[in-house]
Amino acid sequence: MHALWGIAPTVCAFVAFILSILCLFAGSQKNLIEGADILTLNTSMLGRMQEFDTSVEVAISNIASDGIRDFYSVHVMAYCEGYFEPSAAISLQNPIPKRNVTGCSNRTALFNFHPSEALSRDLKPGANLSDLNWPNAIDDDFKVLDVTNKTMAVLYIIGTAATGVAVLAGGWLIFSGGRLEAIAEVVFTIIGFIALGISSAIATVVAFKFVDLVNRHGKDIGVSATRGSQFLGMTWAAVALLSIGTIASVIMVISGGSSPPPPPPPEEPVKEQETEG
Repeated sequence: MHALWGIAPTVCAFVAFILSILCLFAGSQKNLIEGADILTLNTSMLGRMQEFDTSVEVAISNIASDGIRDFYSVHVMAYCEGYFEPSAAISLQNPIPKRNVTGCSNRTALFNFHPSEALSRDLKPGANLSDLNWPNAIDDDFKVLDVTNKTMAVLYIIGTAATGVAVLAGGWLIFSGGRLEAIAEVVFTIIGFIALGISSAIATVVAFKFVDLVNRHGKDIGVSATRGSQFLGMTWAAVALLSIGTIASVIMVISGGSSPPPPPPPEEPVKEQETEG
């Protein structure tokens, strides 16, 4: 039981480190955990929800060069874009269309996503989104998200790095049993827990509140957003593991179980008694 408590913090930190790495780098390149997005902007019905469907269809075909992308999935340090598979593949058992990702943006910690800029690249020269009655409120929403997203990314980097150091300290602790390594593991596990906890809370607020805001502003033009449940599950699992690791490592330090037992005192050589002649 004592050995289990000694290894538990390191195991929890290691699994949390892997999950945080996946959250941090998801979507930074094509086919790299693309489903783990914070939110997805659905533009497949752009303009088609209005009453003048025919004229909008004509407008879309006239101003779009290669076809407007169906979705834009927003991740921590990048975004991906692409098309949905044909609707024939959608059924009651699988109501969510399969994504065909065509590309992702460059990975950067100071990442920001502006949908009007991304959509404008699909338009013919001289055309603009005002032809489709694109609401400026959606652009304003994403501009507000810029600072929040950058703060979240920086906290993810800090949390992931601190968790990685906690894993190294825990690994060294297993072999050395030193109290200094135990304290280092506690400190960096707590830092990782706080940083990933705050960034996960920010991501949750974005996934729920911000998605609702985009849906409200985009409903008249056929633009919607969905939250990324896979990403939220991964990031909160990492936070939960770090909380367990923190508790276990604190208990180890307080109980002194991380220190090796003191070596037995050296035996004193038995003095030969001189016999009196």
